[in-house]
Amino acid sequence: MIQTATAGQIKRIHGILSALKKQGVFSDLNEYKAILARQYSGGRTSSTKELNNYEAAELIGGIERLVAGQRPEPPKRSQETTLNDEQVASVAPDKSGCTIRHPQAGTRNDGQADVKRKRLFAMCHQMAWYLPGTRVVDKARLDGWCCKYGQFKKPLMAHTSAELSKIIVQMEKAFADYLRGSR
Repeated sequence: MIQTATAGQIKRIHGILSALKKQGVFSDLNEYKAILARQYSGGRTSSTKELNNYEAAELIGGIERLVAGQRPEPPKRSQETTLNDEQVASVAPDKSGCTIRHPQAGTRNDGQADVKRKRLFAMCHQMAWYLPGTRVVDKARLDGWCCKYGQFKKPLMAHTSAELSKIIVQMEKAFADYLRGSR
């Protein structure tokens, strides 16, 4: 059985993130914690206290690598941390208003959806949405944008191909605003 994150892991996550906030890496600590929790839990939760011990360990490793100036590794999804259909059956908005829902099997990672996600990443590159000190797109920032401004209020990987088409239109408008502001 998977255990929830230990109190020590939670303190470590909050301590490192508080130090990063003081350094000016991000402005809203609670929003950033929620984005990271969603990213490392595969969209299951936006609370670091609800992470399991594997997800918490991966998150700690990722932010420690970021602090050390190394490229963080993407979250690993092992069999032990993968949720079954019954566990993701409920659809409810989390505290940030981001609806966490996993689409039907076979729709999340189809070829068309991957092409559309790459298009979104390309726009993020053009807007320089990078992890600090790297040229790697900040997936947490993109997830946060999708949850806050996207039509469906959920993380990038939870969108179906049809939903991604609408998100691309929204991102193109945001990109046009970015271009107008930078000239």
